[in-house]
Amino acid sequence: MEVKSGVFLRESTGLVKEAGFWDAVSINIANMSIGAALGTVGFTLMALPSLVGVNLVYASLLAFLLSIPQIIVYTLLTTLIPRTGGDYVWLSRAFGPRLAWLINGLVMAFVIQALAYYALIAIAGVFQLESVLPLLGFNVTFNTWSMIGAAIAFFAVIVTANILGTRYGLRLMTILTSISLLGLALAIAVLFITPRTAAIAAVNELLPSGYSYTSLSSGYSGPYFTWDGAFMVIPFFALYVYPWLMAGPAIASEIRGKSAIKFNVPTAAITTMILATLGFEAL
Repeated sequence: MEVKSGVFLRESTGLVKEAGFWDAVSINIANMSIGAALGTVGFTLMALPSLVGVNLVYASLLAFLLSIPQIIVYTLLTTLIPRTGGDYVWLSRAFGPRLAWLINGLVMAFVIQALAYYALIAIAGVFQLESVLPLLGFNVTFNTWSMIGAAIAFFAVIVTANILGTRYGLRLMTILTSISLLGLALAIAVLFITPRTAAIAAVNELLPSGYSYTSLSSGYSGPYFTWDGAFMVIPFFALYVYPWLMAGPAIASEIRGKSAIKFNVPTAAITTMILATLGFEAL
């Protein structure tokens, strides 16, 4: 029986580099959920037993400082072992395949249950469109089926782009992230330039009858910042923002250029820290 021999060609990802520097930065920023953190912080604060000494700006900076070791480790591993799939490869080399599989299995369980939240976010986006479009001069109403259809359409575009190829998925993700960052920056700028009196008047309209911004703010006599208050909201930043910078390393084999591989994680982390902290300051 004749045995054929030849050059083994590994037909796998990484042979064609599709991701540029901004693609790698964007996928990390998208994974770090700045907007979700800014949008849900109010509900989080309402659930706390006490708000004494809670300063979100200082807490954001502290959470970023605590994430610096992770930034360094991810940068080093991505630079030294660029042709990997990220966390699983590193864990399997450090602890063996069984323990690595167990750890990643727990992560995958989290991802699977998170799919329900992604569906809710897609449907919530339709509600947001329904409230924003009239402000832009478009009088559009949605029934239940049209909302579900719009949510499915948004999701289908993303899935289709990824099916067509890595290049299209990355470009779509980069474009959407760039638009989101631009919108977030504009929103923060508007909050900063809005006169204080106008902001207070807007807050008063949202408060229940009998309450006002002045009465609530003057009723607080606690400290401006305490370590207990800061550490009480650190889990909030851990759930939403700073630890979630593994998306860039996960596509390291697709990234073009050594500098892009080396600097995508710290660039994304610093950009996220600046925007998140400015957002909390603006609030």
